[in-house]
Amino acid sequence: MIHDCAMARRKVKLYRFDTMPRETVMGGRLERTAVRSDGAIVTLNWFRPGSPRVEPHNHPFDQLSFIFAGTLIFEIDGEQIEAGPGTVLRIPPGAMHTAWPKGDEVVLNVDVFAPARSDYLFLTAYQDDDFSDGMAAPMKADS
Repeated sequence: MIHDCAMARRKVKLYRFDTMPRETVMGGRLERTAVRSDGAIVTLNWFRPGSPRVEPHNHPFDQLSFIFAGTLIFEIDGEQIEAGPGTVLRIPPGAMHTAWPKGDEVVLNVDVFAPARSDYLFLTAYQDDDFSDGMAAPMKADS
């Protein structure tokens, strides 16, 4: 965080990607961080080349998946869609989906989930003091 200013009822905060805590998963092939608001959570995901296709999953909320660098292959309800820089894909609630990178470039993908995914709130624990709703981010369960 490098800047904040008080507003009527809320506090405006500026966060820097390079200072937000990150999690590394999938044997170092995926690095991610997140920021939340009252009604959504946004994850920034860096997929390394060779990241495997994981089993499809679904969830009961919308997902917007933006691609800023590299190419992801999405599989949604059995259909493959190639998404490159400058694209955004809407994954509707309940759709079975997964994604993996194509090629030798790191993929920068930003996902917006609304409402916020409670299972990703641990990624935003650094923001707990910013919210007066008492909804502290839970710690990640050990796997």
